[in-house]
Amino acid sequence: MLLQLNFTNPNKKISVMFEKVSVKILFTDEMIATQGILPFSLRNNTTRLQTIHLVAKPIFLPINDMVELRRQVTSNMIEYEIISRFRVKVVIGYTWCEMQTNVQETKRLRHYTNKQKILLVGEGDFSFSLSLARAFGSASNLTATSLDTQGELEQKFKNGKANVEELERLGCSVVYGVNVHSMITKPSVGGSAIYDRVIFNFPTHGSTMVSARVLVKDEDKGGEIHVIHKTEYPFSEWKLKTLGEKEGLDLIREVEFCLSHYPGYFNKRGSGGYSDSSFPVGKSSTFMFTKQFFY
Repeated sequence: MLLQLNFTNPNKKISVMFEKVSVKILFTDEMIATQGILPFSLRNNTTRLQTIHLVAKPIFLPINDMVELRRQVTSNMIEYEIISRFRVKVVIGYTWCEMQTNVQETKRLRHYTNKQKILLVGEGDFSFSLSLARAFGSASNLTATSLDTQGELEQKFKNGKANVEELERLGCSVVYGVNVHSMITKPSVGGSAIYDRVIFNFPTHGSTMVSARVLVKDEDKGGEIHVIHKTEYPFSEWKLKTLGEKEGLDLIREVEFCLSHYPGYFNKRGSGGYSDSSFPVGKSSTFMFTKQFFY
């Protein structure tokens, strides 16, 4: 991935770190600022370069912060190539902000990719979200929600706090206190028809799909609602296909669910005195729904 940097005259000091990218900086001697500070902004010059959306336009790059710096002089031009394994971040003063890039490489875990905008509803200790984030190398495409408050989460799940902290470091939007009704009204969750995937892991009642229909994209835009659910009695009595049809959803596929497909994921009871305990998954499936065109 190659990012092109072009210089401006900023007035704020911001340092930049890049994740697994090669960055070339071209500038003349006259553009080198004092005290080893190089001001620049990012822009997309050709279709081969990645589009960068800056949190703030003015950027300063301290030379000493460059990783694996390589210098090449041509005429009066100096070329710096920066190769770093750090995540993409910018710091403005003392506040960390994210920079977003259109990642060229598609990373996949089962039915999900880093190019999908994914909403996860009713997470237990957030280990499923974290499994996706680790596979993608980023969580900037994830919004993970919990019915619990932050305090309840930390009290109920021994790994809850650590999982959330790692998710947030990877760029995930974590939202507490979300139920099937508030998920369509909370600004932090989103708006109408914005998600490529809405995922429910072992929901406790069937009304979850009502709100999900509002949040997921239309079928012609690839939107799907995934419900992971047990298929043996008495859970089979839910009749998910029928429930979906009543809410204007078509069941397009059913795939056997296996815990081992999601490294690090631990399903949780989530309530009662054994909230942090897992339960036998047994025979389970991922039920995949799309919106009915006429409803």
